[in-house]
Parts: sequence; C-alpha cells; structure tokens
Amino acid sequence: MLLQYLLSSIVLIVLLFLLWEIVRRRKTPEESEAYRHLKSEYDALLCNKNLLEGKFTEVERQNNERLLQINDRDKNIQRLENELAVYNKSKELFEQQMEKKISDLENSRKALENEKNRVTESDRIKKEKEEEERTRIWAMHEEASKSRMREICQKSGLSLNFYENTSLPEGFDPKLKPDFMVRLLNQYVIFDPKFSTAQNISTYLLTQVKNTAIKIKKSDSSQDIYSTVFFIIPGIALQEIKETYYVEDGITFFIIPIEAFEPVLRTLKRLEDYDLADKYDPQDREKIVNTIASLDFHIRYQNATNILTSIRGVKVLEESKSMPDDMIKEVESKREKIRIIRLQDAEIKRLIDNPEAQIKEISKLVAPRKSEISDKDLYNSEKTNI
Repeated sequence: MLLQYLLSSIVLIVLLFLLWEIVRRRKTPEESEAYRHLKSEYDALLCNKNLLEGKFTEVERQNNERLLQINDRDKNIQRLENELAVYNKSKELFEQQMEKKISDLENSRKALENEKNRVTESDRIKKEKEEEERTRIWAMHEEASKSRMREICQKSGLSLNFYENTSLPEGFDPKLKPDFMVRLLNQYVIFDPKFSTAQNISTYLLTQVKNTAIKIKKSDSSQDIYSTVFFIIPGIALQEIKETYYVEDGITFFIIPIEAFEPVLRTLKRLEDYDLADKYDPQDREKIVNTIASLDFHIRYQNATNILTSIRGVKVLEESKSMPDDMIKEVESKREKIRIIRLQDAEIKRLIDNPEAQIKEISKLVAPRKSEISDKDLYNSEKTNI
C-alpha cells in the first residue's frame, strides 16, 4: 500500500511539472513538438504507472495470500504448541504416574522380599529352636533316664542290682560298656538310654542295633548278657519311628520310652521270683518277655492314639464354631435332643471274656449286608415288567 502511494505521488509531481512548463512556455511549433514529446513521455509514464499499479496489486494480492498463509501457519503453530503443551503435561503426568507405579512396585517387591526373608528367617529360627529343643530333650533324656532307672531299681519292692559304664561288675568285659544294666534271670539285662542329633531317628536306631549286636557277640561276656536289649528314647521321638522291634544276629531289641522301664523291669523280676523260673527254657522266657513288652507298648500306643484323637476332636469342635450362627444353634438344638447311648456292662464283659466274639462282631460290620428286597418280590417285579 505504501509503494502505491509513493508511485502515485511521483507521477502527480511529474504531471504538475509538465503542465507548469507548458504554461510557462509559448505555444510555438517548437513548443508544440516539446509538448508532444512531453505528452508522449507522460503517456509512457502513465502506462508504466498502470503497469506498476497492476504489479503492485498482484504483489499485494500475493502478499495478502502469504499473510493469510502466515496467519494460518501461526494458528497451526499455536494449535500445535497448545497440543504440545497438553501432550507434555499428559506426558509429565504419565511419567509421574509411571514413576509412582514403579516406586510402588519396587516398594511392593521390597516388602515381599522382606516378608519372604522374614518368613525364611522365622522358619530358620523356628527350626533352630526346634533343633535346640530336640537336642535339649535328648540330652536331658539320657541323664534323666539314668537317674530314673537308679531310683526304680532302688525301690523297696525291687531292690535290684544295677550297673553303669563307670561301675561294671567284676569280671565283666571292659571293652563293652553299656550305659545301664540290671541283674535279672541270672544275666545282665541292658537298658541303653540313647542320645542322638541325627535327623533320621530310624536310621540312627538301625545303625545302633547293628553295632550293639556286633559288640555283644564279640564280647567275652556275651554269655552273661540277656538276649533282649532295650533302647530307651524320649517318648516324643516314638512318633518319628515306624519300627520299635528289631532282631539282629539272635539278639532282640526293643525301643521303649523311660515310662516303660519299670513295667518291663517288674515283669522280668516276677519271672525271676517264680519257683519254676529256673525250669523255664530261655527261649520261653524270651517269648513271655516279648509278649509282655508288646502288650505294654500296645497299651501305651493306644492311650497316645486316644489322647491325640481327643485333641483332634476338640479342635474340630472349635472349628465348627466358625459356621453361621443360625446353623450353630440348629446343630446345638439337635445335639441336645440326642440320647446318650450307655454301654451295657454285660456286653462289655462278654466281649472281654471272649476274643472270638470280638472277631465275630467286627466281621458283622465288614460283611456284605443282605438285600432288603426278598427274592419273591424281585421275581414278581421282573414278571410285572415283562
């Protein structure tokens, strides 16, 4: 626009100058020629002016188009800048969220790792405490068993001679040093309290059985040693083993708790007190002792089973309290109405006195039941279907 004004001003000035020159000069032929010359120049200038104006208009149009393009570009730039700002803000928020999630995940991982370590450490400590308690029980068991056996042997009702590895009888093979022996049936009965740190008690006991049998057989006092040896272990260790009876090279081994020491001892003492005890064959005595020891162990095992079963029953009753209250009330209501079945003394005595009757009663429970449908009813049913 400024260029157009400038060109128009120049052309106007030139025209005014030419008009002034025409007026100032006289109209002579020479002047007419000059006038024509000036007019020709004026026309040329006017033509150039029009051309310039046309070019200027085109330039101005192109400039306006470029200005519109620039304006559109600026708008696009502004839009893109806004979108970029939104994107950057979203990206920043996303990165913050991701960092938080990564941080939370890392904290969770650390917490899980710490919990895992804690549980592992807790298990390790628990295992160590169990091992320490186990070792303590075994260590106390060995000395406590010896002390208890001394007390029992010194009871007025028994008064038995006993020997320890530090006080062996005269003439006894010094290479064989049992922890504890009692003089019964004209022989030495070995009661050996065991101490073990082995994880597998069964393997340990089997090794002890074999080694003890070898030592007894090689001993110069083997003829003076009773053919049954008793290994004494803590009562809690009986739960860890499957075998409590071994026979190795003609020697019988029983695994018993210290609580079984006195019953076994009194049984052997009673055999010795019999007038006909000296007429018994050693093998017969051995069978009697084995039978009594097995009965003693069976009774103790049955008692332990009943106790553990009762404990389990109490736990089940406690767990049943987790049921809905309405169901608990319904169960209690029905339980209160159940009549207590009292065992008849006559029936109990009948089964006690007659083991064969016990077998028959058990057989009834496992025997297949007779069908409640008679053969006649079955026949009539088949006939009707036909």
